[in-house]
Amino acid sequence: MKSFYTALAVFLLLLGLILCNSFYVRKASRELTKMIEAAPACEEAEAAVDDLYQYWKEHERILALSLPLCDIQSMSDCLAKMRAAVKTKNSEAFEEGRLLALDMLEHIGGMEKLSIDNLL
Repeated sequence: MKSFYTALAVFLLLLGLILCNSFYVRKASRELTKMIEAAPACEEAEAAVDDLYQYWKEHERILALSLPLCDIQSMSDCLAKMRAAVKTKNSEAFEEGRLLALDMLEHIGGMEKLSIDNLL
């Protein structure tokens, strides 16, 4: 009976960690989405993009623990594209980076939702 309680405790601990991770990833992706959507046009977006990049760098290490590395790298690439576009005042590249980042965040947030597709 003692081994049953130990196994149950480990199971509940892991379940709790999984739920906390899911909430963290969804919260970070929602916050990043809000920041990207609120960013002004390319010519005025330098401070907003710097804040966005800083927020990403603060959370990137923790997100990398549970997300595929290719998704982390893709998001970093999108933000780098946005930063470069702001510095060169290239509004077309900025919008491309913005749309790619929003798509990647939708993908990241979708991976953490409880659904049959994610369970299989």
